[in-house]
Amino acid sequence: MKIKMYNVGFGEAVLLKKAANGREENLLVDFGSDTPENCIADIGQTISKNDNVTTEIYNDTKGEEVSVLLSHFHMDHIYGVLETDLLDHVCLKRTYIPNLLLMQSRDNTYSFLQIQILRELFESVYLYEEKKIKFSLYDLLVKLTNNNATLQFVEAGDHFDFAGDSYSVLWPDFGKIKVNKKVSDSLTKLLRLIDADFNDNGEYTLRFIDEYIGALCDAYRRYEETRGDVRIDFDYIKNLQNRIAEYYFPLLINQNKQIMKLIAASIESIKCQENRISVVFQDFPRRLEANLLMTGDIPRPEIKKIESQIEDVHYKVIKAPHHGTPTYYWKNLPKSDTIMISNGEPRSQHRNWGKIAYEYAGFYNSNKKCKIICTNYRCQMEDLQQRGAQRCNPCVGIKPFREIIL
Repeated sequence: MKIKMYNVGFGEAVLLKKAANGREENLLVDFGSDTPENCIADIGQTISKNDNVTTEIYNDTKGEEVSVLLSHFHMDHIYGVLETDLLDHVCLKRTYIPNLLLMQSRDNTYSFLQIQILRELFESVYLYEEKKIKFSLYDLLVKLTNNNATLQFVEAGDHFDFAGDSYSVLWPDFGKIKVNKKVSDSLTKLLRLIDADFNDNGEYTLRFIDEYIGALCDAYRRYEETRGDVRIDFDYIKNLQNRIAEYYFPLLINQNKQIMKLIAASIESIKCQENRISVVFQDFPRRLEANLLMTGDIPRPEIKKIESQIEDVHYKVIKAPHHGTPTYYWKNLPKSDTIMISNGEPRSQHRNWGKIAYEYAGFYNSNKKCKIICTNYRCQMEDLQQRGAQRCNPCVGIKPFREIIL
């Protein structure tokens, strides 16, 4: 198997390629960026001084089957799937996403789908100052139906096949996670401050949003089960999107500085919650040896919940969680021949751009057989214990990315 990690700045795009039954198959794990304008565009378009990663992926998979796995629904992981013509020009076989139907559930708190819609609302006002919301899950469903791709929901305990090999999903386990109560309470406070029509009598009901989520999930469920034509639902779903915009935008736009600060804080807290549903998967270990462990943006508390399943496994390749950033550093990282870190050029405004946990260099120093491969050659190694940062020039054990062949 060949593994290629593309340089999408603060984002992720990893291609797994393997021959099976006399032909090459591909699994694209995420494709997005925090600065897509610098590295992602339609196939063949030129982007200033940087390479167009969409064109790279297309050339690397031309004429071959491509499946796509989206670890979660942040733009630094899905932008290229939604906003370019890549899926329209590859031989799309199957798409894997976290189980949306289980993201609907809630227990005296908001559901993961509710907070995603709220986050997209807040971002449209705070970041983009537009009166148009980016409904990413609807856009994804449109992409899938237009390309007649098979859809599979995944969660902990599931398995899927790629190029003749079986892979197991270790996370998310929706029975073990729910939206943090502190985050829920802060959202409730914000919604009340803007005078949203809100009912929290044990239900956390959001006007129009819950109806929209129900319609969207019903369409996804039918598409996943039968790959039937769900486009007949699109007009109804789009009508609900318009009603959400018409109701919430007047409440959010032109608010005072205090409210805007709360909106900004809510965006960050919601994104941290959404990272908790990141898909983590591996190929089946044989005699405690495995090729690959992909970790998405899984945070430390969720990592601890799966450590017992993987602590004794020796991996050939591990992708570092959340772009190798210090606050997501995995203390009990399993043994590995190679660690991949996707936190590279072009420069991003993200607060964690170029900041990679100092401990990864320590991991290299304590295990000289381990290679650490990063898409960023100008990053900082940050030591949270000493609250300092130093430029790695070059990184200790870290080198510009090259294709990995297993």
